[in-house]
Amino acid sequence: MQSGSSSNPISSRFRIPFRDVDMHGHVHNGAYLSYIETAINDFLRHSGLEGHFVPGAEGRSYHVKKTELTYESPLGFDEAVVARVRVGRIGNSSLTFEGSIERESDNAVSVLGTVIWVCVDTKTRTATSIPSSTRQAISAALNMNS
Repeated sequence: MQSGSSSNPISSRFRIPFRDVDMHGHVHNGAYLSYIETAINDFLRHSGLEGHFVPGAEGRSYHVKKTELTYESPLGFDEAVVARVRVGRIGNSSLTFEGSIERESDNAVSVLGTVIWVCVDTKTRTATSIPSSTRQAISAALNMNS
């Protein structure tokens, strides 16, 4: 089992759009997961890893196995926020991303999140090992970002 983490997570900055705010004036709970997923995509793009995660690349695709969000404080319309994400763990067939959504004005954490992807063989549709080329690319990206 290989593991690694980047101490310098990739950040995505944006403002909370009105469409994500519920009738109580707070960001709807489900929108936070979308923010973390966007930060994961930004991480892959920024690190040059997106090619390893194109569906069907090397006969594999990656599926979300588990998500977990912990809500710390609410956010509202037009607040400036920062979504941060890093690789928390590289398992045999899984990849764990750890993220946070923070209010930019005071760096207060609003949400902490974990997203676990599992590598799946596209023919058998069963979990399979993450290819060594992908592992090496992730390790290089972690070293680049730390």
